[in-house]
Amino acid sequence: MKNILKNIMAATLLIWVVSACDDEYEAPNAGAKHSVVYSAEQSTGNQVQVYGTISFGDASAGILSREWSVEEGVGYIISDDSASTSDMSNIKVIFTEGGTQEVKLHQEFDGDFYVGTNVLNSSYDTIISVTVLDYIKASIKANLLNDDGSLGAELTLSNGAKNQVTASKSVRFTYVSEGGPQQLDWAFDGGTPATVTYTSAQIVDGTADNTDVQYKRMGTYGVQFIASRPRPFGADTVSFTDFIEVIGSTEPVTLDAVTEADDVIALDFSREMDASTIVTTDFSVVIVNGATTINPVVASAALDPDQGNVILVTLEDEMLYNSDDVTVTYTPGALSTLDGVAASAFSEKVDFGASNVLALGGGMETGNWSQVNWNGPAITTQVAEIVTDFSRTGDASLHFKAADGQFAEAINNTDAFAAIEDGKTYRLSYWIYVTSATGTGANNQVGLFLPNNWADQAQTAPYTVTMNQWVYVSLEFSGKSTSTYMYARVLDGAELWVDDIELVAIEARP
Repeated sequence: MKNILKNIMAATLLIWVVSACDDEYEAPNAGAKHSVVYSAEQSTGNQVQVYGTISFGDASAGILSREWSVEEGVGYIISDDSASTSDMSNIKVIFTEGGTQEVKLHQEFDGDFYVGTNVLNSSYDTIISVTVLDYIKASIKANLLNDDGSLGAELTLSNGAKNQVTASKSVRFTYVSEGGPQQLDWAFDGGTPATVTYTSAQIVDGTADNTDVQYKRMGTYGVQFIASRPRPFGADTVSFTDFIEVIGSTEPVTLDAVTEADDVIALDFSREMDASTIVTTDFSVVIVNGATTINPVVASAALDPDQGNVILVTLEDEMLYNSDDVTVTYTPGALSTLDGVAASAFSEKVDFGASNVLALGGGMETGNWSQVNWNGPAITTQVAEIVTDFSRTGDASLHFKAADGQFAEAINNTDAFAAIEDGKTYRLSYWIYVTSATGTGANNQVGLFLPNNWADQAQTAPYTVTMNQWVYVSLEFSGKSTSTYMYARVLDGAELWVDDIELVAIEARP
């Protein structure tokens, strides 16, 4: 604060010197008195932790006297001999109790003075509210999670507790905190996920309330939880070693995910697999790209050295592209878990994990769609709206209803589409559920349209659809960086619902 005040004084002196060199210039309000009060933490809402210091300054011009004051026994002014009052221009204050506290300043001027653009006379009182935060304190709780999602037994919170958790089962972690933490960091040794970080917004909206962790690998593991606040800084850590002991299971093993990275397919099982039971010839892969089908040779299938529940499948002389439709099949052989449960046959598609570049996120729970009525019928004869009574995933979908020979349309021009790049190949896809389509011919369209500067009106518009079930629709096109919005249109006597929109960059097979 002293440096800030020095800079203000230096700037004021420089203005005075420049003014003195020009007889025709007269500074506005020359010689006027002003009330100017500063707080070092003004930009952060005047927040301070209990027993932390917060600074205040009085840089007023033309002042005769001042008196700062704080509540006696709660606040202490440490820049003066007096504990609760001071006449100094700059002070530092410590509060010993949390909550909203006040710092008061009484100023006396000789005659008129300014507070902003207002002219007052003789004296002025300022009250600055300070939010005093308690020390951050945190505690956690853990419960087994039953298969139906309900809470099971509470776990013992202590080092060496070795609470037994059956492999492939989950634990729900919750927390309690004081002092207004703005970030929460979990570390789950041996768990999936291994780490989780929650932001201030997620703490406020309740996303951080529950954290479910699955344990797939046998062994003994710990947990750590940190609640922190960057300014005013504060943190509290809760940790337990040898907290969970994962034991074997007699339940069926499940295949939880099939993903790809660097042309290697990862089979993520619900618990650890026995490496000695993996036989490469029990696995096969089929690649479909358009009208082309490829049957690559599986070169190897082996346990991931870092994750005992993951089997890595590699191909011989074949690369994988996220424009491919890739299926992995396991024909039952000797494959079993480390606790002796045989794996069942499966045939699953590979998830390439391409990111949806649409800010609306795919589902209709977020995103800003609005109905468009230009060149169409009156609003009473068409519908384009977000509804929450029917959806494929989540809680919402985009509902359309169009009269015969007319259309219904919705536009989204407020979500960010800035991730689109010139020349990249994209796949635009969505799911539709059609209950009626009375029109005929080319006008019987159901589609998502992109502006003309997005690949010349790229669209997905099937002319025939399967009724009364969710149908996947997609189109590949070359994108343009000037994209700013998309719109969805239903033509010619149709009623349907749209959900799970995705726009992903894909790598086309040469």
